[in-house]
Amino acid sequence: MNKLVVELYQKKLPTQLAACVQSVNKSSYSTLYISKISNEDFENLVSRTKSTARQLGGIAIYERKKEGAVDLGFAYVEGYLVFSQSPILIENAIRVYNATPSPNYRVRNPRLFEFVTIKSDAGNLWVNYKQLSQTKIPLFAMLNKIPVLKDLAVSAVLDISMSNERISLSGFTLDTVGKQWGLYRFQNQTPVKIEAVQYVPGNTQAFVHFGISNSRTFFSEDPADSLRMQSEEIGVCMLEQDRYVIILKLKQNSAIRNSEYVESYSGYDVLKMPGRALNLMEALLPRGEYVYFMQKDKYIFVAEEASELRNLIDAIEADETWGRSVSFQNFFESSLQEGNVSFFFTPRTLFGEGTADWKPLLDSMGLSATQWGSIQFNSLDNHFYTNANFVLGAKEKSSKTVTSKKSFQLSSSPASVVNVKNHVDGSGELLLQDSTFKLFLFSMKEGVQWMYALPEKVVQVQQVDYFRNGKLQYLITTASYTYLIDRLGRDVQGFPVKPNLKFRFSEVVDYDKSKNYRFLFGGVDGDIYLFDKAMKPLEGWSPKKLPATLLFSPRHYRIGGKDYFVTLTTDGQIHLLNRKGDYENGFPLQAAKNISGDYYLYVGNSLATSFIYFTTPTGEVHKIGLDGKRVSEYLVRGKQSVFFLVATLAGKSEFFVVRIDADKLAVFNKTNQLIFERENPGSQRIIPGAIMVGDEPYYCFFDVEQNLSYVYDKKGSVMLGKPLETTLYPVFNIDSKSKKATIFTIYENQVSVTPLN
Repeated sequence: MNKLVVELYQKKLPTQLAACVQSVNKSSYSTLYISKISNEDFENLVSRTKSTARQLGGIAIYERKKEGAVDLGFAYVEGYLVFSQSPILIENAIRVYNATPSPNYRVRNPRLFEFVTIKSDAGNLWVNYKQLSQTKIPLFAMLNKIPVLKDLAVSAVLDISMSNERISLSGFTLDTVGKQWGLYRFQNQTPVKIEAVQYVPGNTQAFVHFGISNSRTFFSEDPADSLRMQSEEIGVCMLEQDRYVIILKLKQNSAIRNSEYVESYSGYDVLKMPGRALNLMEALLPRGEYVYFMQKDKYIFVAEEASELRNLIDAIEADETWGRSVSFQNFFESSLQEGNVSFFFTPRTLFGEGTADWKPLLDSMGLSATQWGSIQFNSLDNHFYTNANFVLGAKEKSSKTVTSKKSFQLSSSPASVVNVKNHVDGSGELLLQDSTFKLFLFSMKEGVQWMYALPEKVVQVQQVDYFRNGKLQYLITTASYTYLIDRLGRDVQGFPVKPNLKFRFSEVVDYDKSKNYRFLFGGVDGDIYLFDKAMKPLEGWSPKKLPATLLFSPRHYRIGGKDYFVTLTTDGQIHLLNRKGDYENGFPLQAAKNISGDYYLYVGNSLATSFIYFTTPTGEVHKIGLDGKRVSEYLVRGKQSVFFLVATLAGKSEFFVVRIDADKLAVFNKTNQLIFERENPGSQRIIPGAIMVGDEPYYCFFDVEQNLSYVYDKKGSVMLGKPLETTLYPVFNIDSKSKKATIFTIYENQVSVTPLN
């Protein structure tokens, strides 16, 4: 119950209360409360509040001031107490009451009050859609970018049902005929089964689904060419930074004609459609030039950039879609399975920049704990049945205790450890190497699977599907050899290979996800080598000589439909090479010689919109565009501060900047804002790291001196109840379907695995 209500009514709380939430401006709101009160109780209220009275329209408004400003106003109107922290709302209420005829909500929406509402539920919600759409809550700002949703509807009445796990709303929405767009355009459409949601990529913030049973009646002006492609399902995947993927379920015999081949990626053809091929649907889509598309089953997927389709293909192939998410499927089963207009959204769409003033309201409604949400509209006679669902998570705790921890003893202590994937069941396993260079495959289910004797230390490990049959092998690089070992610990024919080179780095390159791999190696002297799948050197890369020693492994990126290799060298230069090994114009770029930690490349749609981020030990964060433009900013220092850029080790690609002081640990986000600050456990030899589990970051600090690892959540609260004993940096595994994360820890010769969420 609102604190203001409790204060006014004290122990005798009202059995019925109306709360009118009104937007003061785009970023804030105020609430007007109305409840029945006896004249005697009102007089008692006046006597115990230090308030002054003024008249408006024959009604006394009582105001209480605190520190010179009004913090409470109230009035008595024919047996009702009207009160608010905003005197303006009370004045408006009195003016509406005194007006003839009264322009109140009921007068303006008479049809809405003809619907029968449930008397035994948690209450009713009356909605003014115009006011709702003008708030700065991200979800409505996103929906307003679709023309048909800008003026969605007029009003609604919804019954409220609440439990600890869910908030459900159901009722009816009304719209007016004659607008250019709005819900009324779906009035004669039969709800369509929602199936496209299975392909929504996991990084989607909100998914808008339109079900159109009869496109000829929906689109009043049907150009003949557009009718060749008819879709009964139209979906909009709303990603970060105003990026979108459109999903269309084609009707029988529909096709996109005169398309142009662009590329093949992971077995899918990416094509380009004629300009404005989707002009018939433009009112249902955010503004953009959607020309690139691919097809899977009866669906086509359209985007402004081919890179978005490659990201989508990666998500589909990795089962990182909403259709493969256990939590979403559990939520979706309780939603309407058919719809005309449906919104499905994640918590990120409820909170964002400029919405801090709205958070108390969402908190009071229980919506701050939302894990998944939906709002759906289905045509029914001359109105729309409306259903909304919010699945709530458990309330956040300051820490979590260790549960279901499992441990296993090894015959010797590992010197290095790498997380790998079991291609049979998708579980996480470990490749361990001990001080004698022996390599072990370890599973928490079955222990050590095999041992392979190596002559030297492992440089890097990657997994490849060498035979394109869904089975993974381990590509293992040492300073002198390249090994390809199958899951049973056996050499693949033709390996190991000794190229008579000294390697420091290795990377697997798969240009178009065709599994026609290239193997890239970085030498100790700054040379870069590129080999084909059979370890034969490729022209232009045997080697590619750089002027200084490599600081990082050369990495492959696809930017604007082209392939590039990026690396940084110890002389402070950024190198950008094309597939032939030639420099792009303007490279190498001078960066900084004292880079601390990792670097992070944000991949945009072109070189001009792609940026490299890195920091110096003194906290100077640099952002350099691949077109040469740069900005830098110093972070706030502490006592004996050293800064590091940390790129995520698992989950969604992201980066943070960590500050390690003599007395504190601090984490900054990518916009250089402080996330949290905690006490340093007493060491300067701390290795920081981070992972992303869905949209939730977790931070790990390995104290090398004390052999302890500390794991923090997004607010800086200690996870697992206590630090973990570790002699190596922990390894994290994230299940792509369930989004469950586990942490593998090595302490001397003991391996332990602990659930993280």
